Amino acid sequence: MSVSGKAAVLLLLVVAAAVHVHGQQGGGQRGKTVKKQLKMEPEPDEPEVQLSLGWLNGRWVQTQSGKRVAAFTAVPFAQPPVGELRFKAPVAVEPWDGARESPPLQQVPVCMQHEDTVTTQGLPRSEDCLYLNVFTPSPVNGSNLPVLVWLYGGGFVEGGASVYGPEYLLDGGGARDLVLVTLNYRVGALGFLSTGDAASTGNWGLKDQQLALRWVRQHIAAFGGDPERVTLIGHSAGAVSTHLHLMAFSNRGLFQRAVSLAGSALTLGLPQTAGTARRHAEKLATLVGCPTTASAEMVACLRGKSAAELVAHEADLKNDGLCPIVTWGPVVEDFADASDPLNPPFLEQHPVDVMASGLSLDVPWVAGLNLNDGGFWAAAIKASKQLEAFDANLDTLAPVCFGFNETASPEDLPEVMQEIREFYFGSNNISQENINDLANLFTDGVVLSSLDEAMRLHAAYSTAPGYLYLLSHRGQRSLTDLYGGQGQGRGGTSDLGVVHGDELLHLFPMASILPKGSSQDDPDDRKASEQFIDLLVNFARTGSPTPPGDTRYPFPWKPAENDDLEFIEIGQKGRLFKGAGLLGNRAHFWAALPLSERNVKNMQASSFSKGHDEF
Repeated sequence: MSVSGKAAVLLLLVVAAAVHVHGQQGGGQRGKTVKKQLKMEPEPDEPEVQLSLGWLNGRWVQTQSGKRVAAFTAVPFAQPPVGELRFKAPVAVEPWDGARESPPLQQVPVCMQHEDTVTTQGLPRSEDCLYLNVFTPSPVNGSNLPVLVWLYGGGFVEGGASVYGPEYLLDGGGARDLVLVTLNYRVGALGFLSTGDAASTGNWGLKDQQLALRWVRQHIAAFGGDPERVTLIGHSAGAVSTHLHLMAFSNRGLFQRAVSLAGSALTLGLPQTAGTARRHAEKLATLVGCPTTASAEMVACLRGKSAAELVAHEADLKNDGLCPIVTWGPVVEDFADASDPLNPPFLEQHPVDVMASGLSLDVPWVAGLNLNDGGFWAAAIKASKQLEAFDANLDTLAPVCFGFNETASPEDLPEVMQEIREFYFGSNNISQENINDLANLFTDGVVLSSLDEAMRLHAAYSTAPGYLYLLSHRGQRSLTDLYGGQGQGRGGTSDLGVVHGDELLHLFPMASILPKGSSQDDPDDRKASEQFIDLLVNFARTGSPTPPGDTRYPFPWKPAENDDLEFIEIGQKGRLFKGAGLLGNRAHFWAALPLSERNVKNMQASSFSKGHDEF
């Protein structure tokens, strides 16, 4: 994959057959079970589960320490979104005959996406991809274990459930036992194309996620999971999705807690307006030779194109690779028919308006970021030898990079860009010498500014607690290894700190991305990983990351308050520190910029926290 292509990716990460699953470029045909009788006899000691939909035969897999857990993979939750079901809301899967087998995780196709990706290179692809995987230490109905439902990142254009396994998250026992669900959702144009009207309302990927949550609600007890303790958790685009699910009124009761790792519903100026989404749809239609005047004709023509052709042309709509922009992503469906039983709108209002009206789901929410999130994009720009070009074009690139090109007033942009340049670089040009300042700019513009605003709105208007964290532990491995300097570890020439996606190395092996070694090989990394996982499991189990009476923690993780956002810092070796005002003066700087009339209006009621001396 080209370096510039990697830089454009915003936010990091079937055909089931009897023994394995094959992906097909143009969309597949749903695999069949191997026997027609009601129940397939499993091999001795193989896990099996009976659902109202039919039987599932699982397989045993091992965690990093050798603990045995049951894996049920390639479980369909929707009918294949192909043919007339393309660009439509997912339709629930129908019961099947016989028993479905569980192929190895890496044989479960991801949804159709470009071959040149960061997270899913080498994995099979198929338009028939709406499958989920369940990993459980106790496939016994009635165990009532907490449930984590994982949503991958990838800028809404890439990613797949096959990248994420149970090796770390299910390695504990006793109070740390849980059920892990990973799921596929449609990405790119196939997942988010919207014409801004009824022809293709959009948000198909989000609606896939919602249907999977309904499946979990109905069936997870059969795997030992508690449907009343479901935690939705995602990274980057998955974190954006997770927070957006709090804005969807139709999600009530589907999950009880939420975790957003490096993203929120407001990231990069999301969600898109109907007009922006329409322009993207028309550009794609033009590229593949479809009419653009009438929406119905345009969508019908796009349905007639192969999935491979659509995916191949998606890249033509990207920018030059210097910005983590979102071309295909969530859209406000304020134009949709709320009474449509087959396709009710997922997001009827802008998230700021939902939160400021007190209408978001009252669900406890953990959210945070890495200290050096922006180092991921700074490293990519450096590796592609584009620092000088980025500096020369900062005034035009930054509004696009950070999502305020369509929300800020054109009259304000020159002054805004002057303030940004002076705040981060003073009178200096962007260069190798101040690349850490460039990393800070990306950290703040992509993640911090919108997360700070979102948590303030949550604290001000939701009755449920919100918990903020900052991860500052820099492990031996980092996603900046993708851009050279592999094996240098902490302090190497490519070390830009703990960057976007590095938290994933504490939760999953991520061998498909960084195959050389594991973050668990380093004792300090393992301590940080165990601390991070313990906090998440506590939250999934009790609703509090540091439950009352738990003597392992020197102090409680207090909910963020509107006037002074308290947070927990997860430092080197997993040590915990308390702070207030997340990256204080930097968050305050962005909050004071006139980037959006809506955001300025809603933030006037919210005071800003004091700066944190450490940062």
